[in-house]
Amino acid sequence: ATPYSALIYEEQASAELLLTKKIRGNANYRSIFFTRKDSGISSLDQLLNKVIAFEKPGSTSAYFLPAADILAQGYQLVELDGPLDRPPQGTIGYVFSGDEANSAIWVHKRIVAAAAFSDEDWNSSFNMPNAFRDDISVFHRTRSAPRSIEVVRGDLDERIKARLKAVLFEANNDPDAQVALQGYYRASDFAELSEPQFEALQYIRLAMQDFEKLVNPAVRANLPSAVE
Repeated sequence: ATPYSALIYEEQASAELLLTKKIRGNANYRSIFFTRKDSGISSLDQLLNKVIAFEKPGSTSAYFLPAADILAQGYQLVELDGPLDRPPQGTIGYVFSGDEANSAIWVHKRIVAAAAFSDEDWNSSFNMPNAFRDDISVFHRTRSAPRSIEVVRGDLDERIKARLKAVLFEANNDPDAQVALQGYYRASDFAELSEPQFEALQYIRLAMQDFEKLVNPAVRANLPSAVE
């Protein structure tokens, strides 16, 4: 699970965060805010009265982390019905694009002022086409967070948890396990959460308190995706 997903499982289902792992070679990731170079936007402050595109409500990197940074600056985020709608004066409007490539297209075509998604997506020529890059600039980055977390039932027998950890640690160096791990989001390098990762999760826990005002309870009940 991604950090936002994992902490919702922890909060709503008393789950336990067991281990972290790399996904596609990345142990951590962060969100990237980007805009057109000719937009005049160089900071979060300049999003006021404009519209930003996120991907979907369940995404850690393309919704939760960037929205949390905006809220931390004291701004009000208002969800709009569509990207061409205008936010109320003194607020920042947001819409969901449905996928990362759409976010990049909407920024490039000036449909929205800015968008945010992960640094992995920024480095992907599919999600951020090379033809767009000369026109696009990054103006803000969030703090990093663990890329993925293994989550188990909080009341799981301690012996089972210990054995599960041992199996996953062994898988790191087991050639026979690599095919299965490639099919598991290209997972690798299962490890205990590091101190910086614990600190990042604590930041997210605190940010979730402010985030409650944005998220419809029906959305939170539909637990978010595991990989974004």
